[in-house]
Amino acid sequence: MDAIRAGLRHADPAVREGCCRLLDHLVDGESMGQLIAKADDPDARVRIAAIQAPACDRCKGDTCAPGADQVLPPGCGA
Repeated sequence: MDAIRAGLRHADPAVREGCCRLLDHLVDGESMGQLIAKADDPDARVRIAAIQAPACDRCKGDTCAPGADQVLPPGCGA
């Protein structure tokens, strides 16, 4: 998990996107804030993956699901 969280800060957007996609299935409470912060990433692919990951209940069930107050403002550009 440490390597995946570190990958969210990688210079290559493909690495950041891949880490967001991994966290879609492996997210934990420690990673959620970092993942949501990627909604402001300069690369659109990373932003899409970052918004999709915490919102996808199918991938996680109810584990670590963030509240709307955490996800909606970054997702809406607020």
